[in-house]
Amino acid sequence: MKIQNQWNKLREDYLSWVSKTKLRNFFSKNLLIDGFSIWWITSSCNRNNVLNNKWYFNLKNTYIEKKIKKISLFYIIKFYIFFFINLFKNFFKDIFFVILIKIFFYKRIKKANITNCFYSIHFNFLDKSRDYKFYDRCYGLSPLLDRKRNLNIYLINISKFTEFFRSLFTYKKKFENTGLEYYVSNAYCSIGEICRIYLIIFFHFIKLLIFLKNNNPFVIKKIDCSSVLKYHLLKSFSGEIQSYLIDSSSLYSFLKENNVKKFITYGEFNPGFRSIYHKVKMLKKRPKIIAIQHGYSNKNILFHNYKNNEFTKKTKLEGKLYSPTPDYYFVQGKHYYNLLSKYFPNKIKIVGSLKYDIFNFQPINSKKENKKIKKILVCPSIGDESYLIDFIENFQLKGFKFLISPHPTVYNETLSIFKNRVSHLVEFDTSGKKTHELIKQSDLILAGFSVTAIEAVIMGKPAVRLISNDNPIFFDPNDGLISINSKEKINFSEKKIYNYYNNKKVNKIKKNLFFKLDNSSYKRLWKNLSEIR
Repeated sequence: MKIQNQWNKLREDYLSWVSKTKLRNFFSKNLLIDGFSIWWITSSCNRNNVLNNKWYFNLKNTYIEKKIKKISLFYIIKFYIFFFINLFKNFFKDIFFVILIKIFFYKRIKKANITNCFYSIHFNFLDKSRDYKFYDRCYGLSPLLDRKRNLNIYLINISKFTEFFRSLFTYKKKFENTGLEYYVSNAYCSIGEICRIYLIIFFHFIKLLIFLKNNNPFVIKKIDCSSVLKYHLLKSFSGEIQSYLIDSSSLYSFLKENNVKKFITYGEFNPGFRSIYHKVKMLKKRPKIIAIQHGYSNKNILFHNYKNNEFTKKTKLEGKLYSPTPDYYFVQGKHYYNLLSKYFPNKIKIVGSLKYDIFNFQPINSKKENKKIKKILVCPSIGDESYLIDFIENFQLKGFKFLISPHPTVYNETLSIFKNRVSHLVEFDTSGKKTHELIKQSDLILAGFSVTAIEAVIMGKPAVRLISNDNPIFFDPNDGLISINSKEKINFSEKKIYNYYNNKKVNKIKKNLFFKLDNSSYKRLWKNLSEIR
């Protein structure tokens, strides 16, 4: 518990530093592109403590444990060598990628009135369900369930370039069978625009280096954290910032040719999306921007947690000193509503979870008496794989059959990690079964911060969250689920685990996180969209 309190202190003090640092003011005056401060898309401001989060562990070592690392000349030389290698690699990769995308996906824009533009990420498109076509899992079937769906489009952003091109024709087939007109936004960025972005960001990088030569803005409560935060910030200039700007510029090029009334996205405040909100608001006849909560948002995921002094109610002041924002935010339940309302200055509506509209959450009939836990479903999310594996390795529980259901965004990567380390202990289901089907077949769900644990409890299956003191937690410990230290051996007492999740607790979890699981979130979505003018 003491160590988790240290992670909590790190979270709060880092968020406070990000909101007050003089870097924010310096960027807002000196490092702009198209009137937008690139501070809002730096690694420091993106605060991604889930993916590629080694910096966050290093920051804990420096700030909490006072293990101040001295930066050697060798480290500096090595950093800049890799910086420029990555910079040139990303520059040529971005140009090559755009050329390929134009070849395969460029479509002449039909200058027409588009009521609703659903902005999607390519890897979120799933196989059709029953009689439905391919769909974006974060929107569910809601784009198809509008009476005027011919006025809706998907605008798809391609990321994870290598993975995409390995399955290019599979994705092309998916896009063509979504039931809506679709466009690939990346195809609308010019080579000249990519060169412009890289050139401007490089000059901004030089300006930042000059500023940092005489200033050290990386002090948090009198502790010098520059050995971590300085290089974490500088690294984002080697391609990360540029990629976000290219995405937003591509989007702008598409939207300026169309009269789009509503721009809908589940990007929320995830890394990179604030440059998109700024670009949309640059349009002369701009659409309303609606952000949709797509996952399990909570205060321990830093890019869902902000200070209210980073925002303003005056739209004209956004983009420089203040963060760009969507006009509306549609959330799943009261849980995120309470957190978001502490800092988000615009309107928030509770609609429920769109992706769950196609699922039947009726509790599975299973006799609790004489129930023996034999089959355990392991559900890793993004960033919690290591201590789930450690738990399985350390205790090597005999008499249990383990299945695995990785997060869809990193499915292959996670599967590879588990196969390399615990293939002798875990059964890998290759039948293509969905997670909900695997839940029905299992007796217990074991997870880190995956929302699958919550889904299982609602379906009537017991679930246990594992916590590692060596890692920050990425869920709300008060969400109603059983949490156990991953280094403690679990006594799988079926009676105790089953009896914990009574109807009262399960209903409280449902209402708090998802409002209603009535397969009608799409109706609330369309009702709220119709009221936006």
